[in-house]
Amino acid sequence: MATILQIKRNVGNTVVAEPTLLAGELAFAKGGFTSTGPDNALIVGDGTAFQVLVGAKRQLELSGNQTIASGTKTWAAGSRLAIEVADLNVKGGAAGDVIVTDGAGNLTWGAAAANVSADGTTIVADANGVLSVSVAGIADGVTVKDVSGKLTVNKAVTANIEAGVADAFIDTAVLKTGVLGAGLSTLVTGAKTVVPAINELHSQILSMTGNIQYAGTLDAATGDITPATSVPNVPANIADVDPTLTKHYFWIVTNPGSEVGTGNTVAAQKQDWVASDGTKLTTLNYGLASVAAANVAYTPGSNVYAVSDNVQAAIDELDVALRGPIDGGVF
Repeated sequence: MATILQIKRNVGNTVVAEPTLLAGELAFAKGGFTSTGPDNALIVGDGTAFQVLVGAKRQLELSGNQTIASGTKTWAAGSRLAIEVADLNVKGGAAGDVIVTDGAGNLTWGAAAANVSADGTTIVADANGVLSVSVAGIADGVTVKDVSGKLTVNKAVTANIEAGVADAFIDTAVLKTGVLGAGLSTLVTGAKTVVPAINELHSQILSMTGNIQYAGTLDAATGDITPATSVPNVPANIADVDPTLTKHYFWIVTNPGSEVGTGNTVAAQKQDWVASDGTKLTTLNYGLASVAAANVAYTPGSNVYAVSDNVQAAIDELDVALRGPIDGGVF
């Protein structure tokens, strides 16, 4: 016996009540049924009630607003939900929060984690919010936050430097006292950093190593040279000296100044030497600093007129004694 299927529909486009349907009887409403709501609902009777075959409660609509009342929707492996991030609206959380997974597929809102990895450097936060930095070859070298919220660095001690510990950060106080022995400002060389200062000393040593030769005097204010007799390759001015032709030559300064040869930046005082090491000129501070006569001690003899205890005062006394006869007075 054939089964008769009947389809009912409302005439207009307004929402209508569900009709009483026989088992297997279909009904369609363009405006929708009162219990299903959206347009274009198709229902079927089962003899006592009806079931929705097509409608917003069963299908995903291509347009319009919908709410999924309950149930878990599972996407098979390889399936994708493609949506512009600007159109993705996930409720909850606070400004600046990120979505965090528990590893089992459950997502929650949480504060941004302090984990950053780039170029082999990783910043890691522990359970207390304390950050540490790990670099390739350096493990936990820096503690980025302590309990007071300040930044701190694990500093090296002298023993770390002596042992060459790879993950120790330099403490400048240790570097100054334990490695250098003193501050760079205490260097007595012209250069005030370690390598240039060592190079300067090396140049001075080279210039004095071998058969040194006196090549004349130098006026360091003008650069003019008064050459020694029969010494070759000595020009009239220190700026024209060729170090390769004057290796181990030296000139004694007669007048202080900074005209001490091309590339030589150390000014010279009277009696200093300017010497060639074969590649460049260097200043050797052999001269004595200016000495005031008042600072030179003097011990008067038993038959000497001047009785002061320093040279300047003794000369002044002699000058007074001599001026008597010179000026026509009585000595």
